[in-house]
Amino acid sequence: MIAADRTKIHIFYIILLSMAVLVTHFLTQLSTSTALQITAGCLILVISILKTEAALYILIFSMLLSPEIKVAGGGGRDVVLRVDDLLLVIIGLSWLAKTAIFKEMGIFRKTPLNRPILIYAMVCAFSTIFGVLFGRVKPAAGFFYVLKYVEYFLVYFLIVNHLRNEDQIRRFIWAILLTGVLLSVYGMLQIPSGVRVSAPFEGKNGEPNTMGGYLLLLISLVSGLFLTARTQKEKLVFLGLAAFFSVPFIYTLSRTSWFALIPMIGTLIYFSYRKTVLIYFVILAIALTPMVAPKSAKERFLYTFQKTQTKSIKVAGVALDPSSSDRITSWGRCLNDFVNHPILGYGITGYGFIDGQYFRTLVELGLVGMIALLYLMVVIFREVLRVYRACAQPYYKGLALGMLAGCSAMFMHSVGANTFIIVRIMEPFWFLVGVVVMMPSLEQDNPENEQGRPGQLRKSGVRK
Repeated sequence: MIAADRTKIHIFYIILLSMAVLVTHFLTQLSTSTALQITAGCLILVISILKTEAALYILIFSMLLSPEIKVAGGGGRDVVLRVDDLLLVIIGLSWLAKTAIFKEMGIFRKTPLNRPILIYAMVCAFSTIFGVLFGRVKPAAGFFYVLKYVEYFLVYFLIVNHLRNEDQIRRFIWAILLTGVLLSVYGMLQIPSGVRVSAPFEGKNGEPNTMGGYLLLLISLVSGLFLTARTQKEKLVFLGLAAFFSVPFIYTLSRTSWFALIPMIGTLIYFSYRKTVLIYFVILAIALTPMVAPKSAKERFLYTFQKTQTKSIKVAGVALDPSSSDRITSWGRCLNDFVNHPILGYGITGYGFIDGQYFRTLVELGLVGMIALLYLMVVIFREVLRVYRACAQPYYKGLALGMLAGCSAMFMHSVGANTFIIVRIMEPFWFLVGVVVMMPSLEQDNPENEQGRPGQLRKSGVRK
């Protein structure tokens, strides 16, 4: 057995060396900039093959710097790829190459999310294929957008196949939080200019909704960790991070993200064992908001209900601003056109741009796609809740509670944004879902953790 493993390793390194020689010869025929880009890609590929964990760190930090490359257009939308997308492809290919050589590694570890993920991915593919056949979808645009819809599942499978112990989880979480800190600093630097805060490389006008959703996910995560922290130092760190992330979050002026705070906080209150502390925080925040909220945030909120010269619609007798009116009007148009292709929809990119995940899914993927998406969401929330109730260790408990709140926030965020296909939100989301799903098995494999000390568990606010 050992001899066979050594043979595989030798073959593996011979293949790598051969590839290096071929690539080196090929690079001499290219321009300097192209050669450097290909070299960087090959370097990441080699790192991914030799050390998957290192590649995952690269992927986490790439969430901060992701330039766009336009590759196709269709349905009134440009298809763009980011560095994150390319990294996922490279890391995924290297992972598949390793599993092909070392078959004992396995490709997809069995988890409760495998089935809903597969169903949703198949619906996306079949709906778009039918759209191409009937001329509603341009092949190139449909192909790349289907990849965009399902590529984040690769992050999930990478993490569930790679996690082995709690130390890895802690390192990954701190890497994600550090990325959030860097992105928050970048956002704060934009505040004096008066523009809505957004992430780098988001185009001329930026995507504040994306930044808001990303920061909201991190705020949910650190809030859960704060509520289950064992020491005052940990509590101060997580509370400080929540406050730090909240500053650029407010200045995104993203009403969709602000409204998503409501289910996030509601989830924390309902499931946390520290309801009283959290309720006091919420009451204090509500009382102070009118006094400490920046002028731009107040104006943005009030603008929602301002009637202007342009055409606006009324909801419950209240006139909405043009932006909200246009969004709601587009949703109504989706419902009217949905009846033309109710089963599998128009196909991905077959209808046009719609700002709202649920309405977009309904018109693009039909009833079948909507059911598949909702089924996926329900299973995610159910499994995270199961983990929260099953795990005894405070740190695991906090991560699960934070992700429960994060799921609620992302589900609400999806009403006004295409949350489940946004790279900056879905990469950390599926990464964290993978971490949480694996925690019970890791806790069972490490019986020497804190679950054997009930006194500390009661002190941390965690009940068994």
